[in-house]
Amino acid sequence: MISDVIAAQPDYGADVANLTVRAATPTDLPAVQRVLTNSWGMPMVVGHGVQYDLTTLPAFVAERDGVLAGVLTYSIDNDQLEIVSIDAVSPGEGVGTALLAAAVADARRRGLRRVWLITTNDNLDALRFYQRRGLRLVGVRPGAVDLARQIKPSIPETGSYGIPIHDELTLELRLDTEDPYRHPVQAGRAAFLQRFRWCEGHADTWALLRDPIATSDVVRGLAYPFLGAVDVVVATEARGFSLGCLVARELGVAFVPIRKAEGALPGEKLQIEAAPNWRGRRHTLRIQRAGITPGHRVLLVDDWVETGASLHGAWELVSRCGGRLTGVALLVDQMPDALRGELERAGVRVGALVNSGELPPAL
Repeated sequence: MISDVIAAQPDYGADVANLTVRAATPTDLPAVQRVLTNSWGMPMVVGHGVQYDLTTLPAFVAERDGVLAGVLTYSIDNDQLEIVSIDAVSPGEGVGTALLAAAVADARRRGLRRVWLITTNDNLDALRFYQRRGLRLVGVRPGAVDLARQIKPSIPETGSYGIPIHDELTLELRLDTEDPYRHPVQAGRAAFLQRFRWCEGHADTWALLRDPIATSDVVRGLAYPFLGAVDVVVATEARGFSLGCLVARELGVAFVPIRKAEGALPGEKLQIEAAPNWRGRRHTLRIQRAGITPGHRVLLVDDWVETGASLHGAWELVSRCGGRLTGVALLVDQMPDALRGELERAGVRVGALVNSGELPPAL
């Protein structure tokens, strides 16, 4: 019951005892429109590039003694519930807490993976409110409000506390896993195992990228063991590129591709012929010399290491550029013991989300 969820919320000094929260009905529309217009100037908002007519969205309403006290509008897309707006007639009386609890309870009932919302960089009160109720700050879109203002010119230039309004901040409450940000490696591992599939005898690691939530969990799981410990991420063509770019972005460092002979790679290059891979094929691997400078600490990212042929080739190229391979981040570790020992002796840390023996058998 929604009332049970409200009762379970921490006590922030808000009086929720006399509140009733329920799904809005068509008869609520006139009163809902008045609240939304009073809060937003018009019942239209723009968030993450999407324009919403709030009067067309499903909503929860909060009532106190039969009088409308607040409105929450939301949108459900696949397995996510986005809170589009939340407005209390009289702030500080527990209305926002009750409405948020109702939305979370509904999302849980539907089996959704997360509840999320957008706020603006000036809204310090909202940041305090949501974070005290368990939501996590997970993203910033610099300049997003400046773009939204082109769609809705009435968005003010200056907001709360005299702060210029420029950016969107994303907050979320995950419902499918327990705090993936506190234990990122475990969360990444769980996300990968949950979505791993064999397809036509091959591991379909590409399918992971179709799920942005799981991809984010996996990328954090690969990146966080090396936070602050590397200057450059390298990856070999082709699947390594998709992961390597994302891990480099997560770490805030440069990404340098290692290409095979067929791909374009302008500028001065170093190249090496790698040993036969798991298919018995040899590849010429190439790197732009300017990508790595002497002393750079380098992380190699790949989806799978079996024979270690590409890993050895990449390692050699990094060394020739003057860099030092300090880490290897993998989705799946199937490397030979001899290669593992070689990496350990060189002081190279290996971080893998799973061992190949943990995967289901190929069909």
